[in-house]
Amino acid sequence: MVDLQTLEQNLTSNKPFMGLFYTVVALGCMYRDGGSFRPGEGLAWRLFSQVIAVYSDIILSKRTLISMQASGIRSMIPKYEGLFIREAARAAAALSKREFEDPRRESSRRATFWIIYYIEKEYSFHTTLSSVICDEDVSCPLPYPRPVVMDESGLDWIQTAAVFSRILSKAYISLFSVSATMKPKEECLAEIDSLGAEVDGWLQSLPDELRPRHEVWNIRFTKLASLIIALRIQIMYYGLKVSLARLALHLSGSESGRGSEAKASLLLAARAIVGLTQQVPQEPYTPMICLTHMPMMATFILFDYVVQNPRHPETRKSLAYLDITAGYFSRLNLVYASKGTPFGNHLGEFAAIAHQYIRSQEKDGHRPQGAFSDGTAIDPHPDLSLEPIATNQSTGMPELQQNLTLSPPNTVQTLPNSEAAASDMHS
Repeated sequence: MVDLQTLEQNLTSNKPFMGLFYTVVALGCMYRDGGSFRPGEGLAWRLFSQVIAVYSDIILSKRTLISMQASGIRSMIPKYEGLFIREAARAAAALSKREFEDPRRESSRRATFWIIYYIEKEYSFHTTLSSVICDEDVSCPLPYPRPVVMDESGLDWIQTAAVFSRILSKAYISLFSVSATMKPKEECLAEIDSLGAEVDGWLQSLPDELRPRHEVWNIRFTKLASLIIALRIQIMYYGLKVSLARLALHLSGSESGRGSEAKASLLLAARAIVGLTQQVPQEPYTPMICLTHMPMMATFILFDYVVQNPRHPETRKSLAYLDITAGYFSRLNLVYASKGTPFGNHLGEFAAIAHQYIRSQEKDGHRPQGAFSDGTAIDPHPDLSLEPIATNQSTGMPELQQNLTLSPPNTVQTLPNSEAAASDMHS
């Protein structure tokens, strides 16, 4: 039982504890229809404003497990995630290098560190920022196994996320950092293959029903926490696959065999992400990477594929997936408009533009004048001797054995800055 007198004393005298307490309660309110972290909206914001008021006191206080937990849990707040994630990472890095003051709470320290590690590595990778946590200095062991039961299967979520985060960290350092741009093309392509093998190994460690399969996802979960974890696993996987495929396409060229494989991988990943949107809760507590960033990225990939391959056999299917994204973003606009904060995007219009473009191609066989016109005629007889979607016998995952065309990227595609996007959504 909670000692109310002790609780009141801690809330008054212990700023890190106060920050942790009010953040946890505010998050709980948000999950129970208590508003969001938009200023002035609901109980969740009123509670969280208490944390903002003492934020400077918290970051200047002595680094303890409580202060690290307070920083870590605040990193889940979309509006200020960039600020909170970096501060949490600094606190975690400091506490990982020295003996912990209370051995009885060692398990909590390990779990807190690796949760922050995962959040910070994912954020840094997708915003193309160097990580605050140096892998060579990490001395904190993984926590003791803590299965998170997901229906009939078991999953140690912290270990699963930690292993994948190490792969993300290696990918950024070896492929996407400034120094990586000076490497020879062959070395980068070999590194992409190596990382791909590591991702496949990580994939095999997951329960079978949670493994991404490049198909419409129709698993149902009875617990919201299980659904969010399952979505994060899918999004983690496809986010990295898209980044590696776009870099491979950039390095190898669109006409090479390696480039064709990369384009097929991009298309399959985009379709899989769109398939996930039917499961994404359009609520304030949903991670931004699941709610907007990855569906946006999938929309751009599909749109690019359609306008570059108007007569390809797979184009009609990609148009259908674009229609799904149009419905998803239209519904998201409606949800936010009903709360007085219109989302304000026009991503749903990409499907209409693509349909109009394809109709123009079918009418005259030439690129129509307008936004996509560069004076180049479309080949009225493109290569259609391409295999439909087949299944890879070694992985059990579908593949496209097709010579697709996509716009060659000048830079590696990354997610939009999540802090800025979150500000648009939650401000």
